[in-house]
Amino acid sequence: MAFVAVDLSQQTPHIIGVSRVLVTPDNSDAEFAILIRSDLKGNGLGRILMNKVIDYCKSKQTKQISGMTMPTNRGMLTLAQKLGFELDVQFEDGVADMVLRLE
Repeated sequence: MAFVAVDLSQQTPHIIGVSRVLVTPDNSDAEFAILIRSDLKGNGLGRILMNKVIDYCKSKQTKQISGMTMPTNRGMLTLAQKLGFELDVQFEDGVADMVLRLE
């Protein structure tokens, strides 16, 4: 499933953000990804798109949502923490895992 944020304020609509979620066949896990246009980061669009993913997974009764980012991606890690994700930051591996249990 994908959710797309579109700026309709100009003559030509522009995509400004996307969130995607891939659910495993047994519905035990859903891996998410979010992409926000660089000049719009920090304005709350990531939270809106992440909440869309969470609500979608809850409606499907998915057991958990997971994702990964770089340990230096403070914006994503802060958002994930505020939304209740468990974080496992591994600086030496250059990876930060995020898991939100929905059960």
